[in-house]
Amino acid sequence: MGIGFCFLSAWVGVGMCAIGICRDTAFFFIDRKRKDPKKITVLDTLLLIGFIAVSVIVTVFTESGIFTWFAMVSTVTHTFALWQRHVFIYRLLGLIVGISWLLYCIYEENVVGVIFEILFFIATVVGIVVYIVQHKKKSEITQAISNNKNPCGNLPPSL
Repeated sequence: MGIGFCFLSAWVGVGMCAIGICRDTAFFFIDRKRKDPKKITVLDTLLLIGFIAVSVIVTVFTESGIFTWFAMVSTVTHTFALWQRHVFIYRLLGLIVGISWLLYCIYEENVVGVIFEILFFIATVVGIVVYIVQHKKKSEITQAISNNKNPCGNLPPSL
């Protein structure tokens, strides 16, 4: 999307895409070496603060209206979502990210961006529903096992 924003002279979008690439690359290489995937380290927090600060600074110097701040809100929210390490919260924050980018793409008249953001938003909603359904089933099975019940219904216990 960054190239499309460049063609539209939507410089906040270009900046946020560049920050997103740097952020995702940094978190990718740090996560590869991480021993405990759930633990938030000092480096993670420093990266969070740094990327949020850079996002705000880039937006302040390149903004061209109130709607351009939606790109920054999206980038900051996505950065926080990656930092916090909980899958369900990540997916919920994805709704804010998608809506913010969608509003920014509408403002900048980025038709391809609008189409992609609608598709990403639908995928996010589907991901949230699937996550809830899977964890509901998992909790029902766990509860049945802890109550010494057969989670498979009327099947014999040997199966």
